[in-house]
Amino acid sequence: MTSGEIIGDSTSVPKALTGAEQKETSRYRQGFSLDRFIERIKDIKELLAFAAILGGACVWVVNYFATADQLAELSCSTKLNVRLLSSSTNLNHTQELAKEGMSEYRDQERLLDEAKKGGHTQDAIAIQNRMDDLQAQTASFRTTIDDQEREGKKALVDLPRFSGRVSVLVD
Repeated sequence: MTSGEIIGDSTSVPKALTGAEQKETSRYRQGFSLDRFIERIKDIKELLAFAAILGGACVWVVNYFATADQLAELSCSTKLNVRLLSSSTNLNHTQELAKEGMSEYRDQERLLDEAKKGGHTQDAIAIQNRMDDLQAQTASFRTTIDDQEREGKKALVDLPRFSGRVSVLVD
């Protein structure tokens, strides 16, 4: 019998393999073959593309809503910080104006005493009117200072509610 001759109905004797054919056969039998892998991937490429799109969409949705929630918290905390700083700055400015008003009021008191001693009634009346204006202005400053202190305390009370969550965002 010669190689390749048919024995019976369905069996044949294998013919001798050349060196190149033996190399190809041994690579095929080794297990992983890039060509076979690519062939299998081609068969399911639509399914893989769908899975990748679905996974990407899920990641996007989670990140979008997590970021939106974090931004809302950060925005609220930032507004509280701005309110606190604004209140503090306004308070300092109003306190300076009140100090200047009180200083001018003392100067006007001194001038009023001098005007009364010197018999300058018209000057004394003008100085007294100015002192009344300064007194009303000082009372207004006191009211503003009280309001700003209340606003600052309110912002300080509200701020700790967000500080723990915001520190996580900043880290």
